[in-house]
Amino acid sequence: MDWIKEKYCSIEESCIVAGNLDGLHLGHMAMIDKLEEIAGQRGLASALLSIDRDNAKSGPKCLTSELEKLLLLEDKKIDALISLDVESQDIEAALLNKLKQLGVKVVVIEKGDDQLAIFQKYADMLGYDIVECEPLTVDGQVISSARVAEAVLAHDYELVEKLLGRPYSIGGRVVLGKQKGRTVGMPTANIDYAANKLLPPDGVYGVITMIDGIPFKGMANIGRRPSVDDFDYITVENFILDFSQNVYGKILMMDLHAHIRDVVKFNSLEEVQEQVKQDIQSVHNKLERKFAQYKGEEI
Repeated sequence: MDWIKEKYCSIEESCIVAGNLDGLHLGHMAMIDKLEEIAGQRGLASALLSIDRDNAKSGPKCLTSELEKLLLLEDKKIDALISLDVESQDIEAALLNKLKQLGVKVVVIEKGDDQLAIFQKYADMLGYDIVECEPLTVDGQVISSARVAEAVLAHDYELVEKLLGRPYSIGGRVVLGKQKGRTVGMPTANIDYAANKLLPPDGVYGVITMIDGIPFKGMANIGRRPSVDDFDYITVENFILDFSQNVYGKILMMDLHAHIRDVVKFNSLEEVQEQVKQDIQSVHNKLERKFAQYKGEEI
């Protein structure tokens, strides 16, 4: 699948899935299945027209960055992920421009989506069909990006997985940090996440990361680090357990599965080291069943 962020692309006739696709929850994935079906039947290129909110200064935080969408969709039969940055331009003008460039013949979108009226406005003029998909429900309520965000912030990872059909992930390239974790025997992979990414509340988390097809448990610190420094910036650091390879420069996705504890300021290095030992044991205990699933083992 191509990732297209520039103005123009080579697609001439296409079927697209559009609308608020943040989170790629089960409702979105059902629309993508419909996209693949229609594109295959009509011999059209298939594309996901995504609103890029990675660096948005207003509105809600994004559940899935554009890079995360690309990684999550790599097994789908989609020709292109087209990331449309509308932060500095009118969204209607930007969508109209893409509809013309892509030679759109079919638009797949969820009923009631905020962008639906824009696509209806230009359907006759540009000669494309609109396929409206019914929203999906879980526990009697419609699946929505807002509902996923609420569950993430409430540490309700069981509900998150029911809404997404997978765990909530944080992805990005591993960059060089201050290497303070090494001083407590905890070298971490620092994830360069999207600036507007929705992060869970500051704390320590049990995560699982796939590296070259192999799952690894991890203890992630998300948020500020009062025991290390007084800076106000937020970091996402993953201490990958039972792992010693160099991952600098790699793109990693870590799946959140358990909230271990909130951030605490410790008074000494010894206190930090003792707590790290306890946290690692908690990660092993809480992730035992999930980790077995990743490895394909029967529970």
